Amino acid sequence: MIFCDIINEIKKNEYITEISYHPSGNRLLISDVKQNFHIFDLLPHFSSSTSFRLMWVESSIIYDNSISGMISRISWAPECFGQLFVAGTTERSISIWFETRKGYNDACHLIRNQNMFEGELNVERYANIQVIGDNSWRLLTTFSPFKGKISSIKFADKDHGLIFAACDSSGVVGVFKCINLANKVEWDLETIRVRKNDHILDLNTVNSEECICCLDWIPYKISTWLGITVAINNHIYTFIKKSRFWTCIETIAVNNVGAIKDVSWSKLALFSDNYKFASLHEDNTLIIWRCVEPIKLNDLERKRTISQLKKFEMTGMTERIYWHPLGQILACIECNGHAQPKGGKLTNLGKNISFFSDKMLIHSLINTLGVCPP
Repeated sequence: MIFCDIINEIKKNEYITEISYHPSGNRLLISDVKQNFHIFDLLPHFSSSTSFRLMWVESSIIYDNSISGMISRISWAPECFGQLFVAGTTERSISIWFETRKGYNDACHLIRNQNMFEGELNVERYANIQVIGDNSWRLLTTFSPFKGKISSIKFADKDHGLIFAACDSSGVVGVFKCINLANKVEWDLETIRVRKNDHILDLNTVNSEECICCLDWIPYKISTWLGITVAINNHIYTFIKKSRFWTCIETIAVNNVGAIKDVSWSKLALFSDNYKFASLHEDNTLIIWRCVEPIKLNDLERKRTISQLKKFEMTGMTERIYWHPLGQILACIECNGHAQPKGGKLTNLGKNISFFSDKMLIHSLINTLGVCPP
């Protein structure tokens, strides 16, 4: 699939604030500076009786004027909970959206898709049959639990239930768990705060009103506890929850580099117990970490520690890092802030993606999707 095949329904020079891939890989969510959500489905386009190619087709546009602030972060829920995503804004607002159709491969979608691809697809014809707005998506709930802008938001793995974590620019982390899966409207909130006794080395972090904060769920397949890695400025904290309480079990000070602006865990460890973890810094340093062998604390508990594996000096303005679902390929997304459409299709969306393999070989794919940093 080539990204330049995405249908251009986003106006020229309109800033894109965030993108998020569906866990299945065949759905894409884009938000723009005008508080619109654009949902693209990866669908087959039959060019002849024997050949076809996949194309990104915009299936929905969502807008709600009750959203305050620019959309800064988006995360899809695991597919087993339906088509659901959460969005955070620069004005402390969190909104949760749910697709009212049974699924994007149901009869309604199949009929629409068949109409789309009876002949060569063009922008004019596509615009007449587009399904948008309240026809397919519903705003379930909104809340504003933070005092600062939402700086990171991510759903946990399906094994832990319908749960996501978010953090703000003051360094406060909230863990939201759905307590009614029937309507997905009621959510319970737990708050995690970095305290002075959490092995912190720089007390200015916990006393500052504005900081850089990001997070990711620890992917260990252990059903008895949850784990979150939280990065605040130049420190990495590992929190776990056993029974009722969250506890910081490890703190790492990352010296001689810029503040951490994004973190990402690999979801898979191949042939070893060493999960990989990446941190992206404001000075464009990329650090790859790994979990060393677990240290046995007692007969019932084990502690995993993190050690630095590799360090890279990136070029350009890298904003996001993502691990491929296979776990051993890291994508680093560089952006210039806006889309540059040409001829009805997105030939250049102003973002480069660099890929790091497990052997630390680097190559780049140009002209993919563009993101405006919040």
